[in-house]
Amino acid sequence: MLDQSFSSKSFQEIFDKENRKGINVEEKYKDDFVASLAKVGELKNLRKQIQQEKDFDRKKILYADKKRLKRERDTIISASAIHKAWRNVRSAQKPRSSSAMAL
Repeated sequence: MLDQSFSSKSFQEIFDKENRKGINVEEKYKDDFVASLAKVGELKNLRKQIQQEKDFDRKKILYADKKRLKRERDTIISASAIHKAWRNVRSAQKPRSSSAMAL
């Protein structure tokens, strides 16, 4: 049997590729990505602020905030994916019967 485990890095790559294809995974599974969707809203507002800002120094600060928010969102997505995968693994495990243990 093939090893089908994955890391948070590989999940992030798959997640990003799907989003680039136009498949919004966060919207599809809203219950699992509530916190991430909140960060998306914050990022949208921040992008608008960056576009409207005229002061170069203030723009640099806003870009730093944007970078921080993206990292936070990536962390939330990875944590959500790991939690969901663990939940799926736990629900797939079946307790062994006593007759199977005797063999």
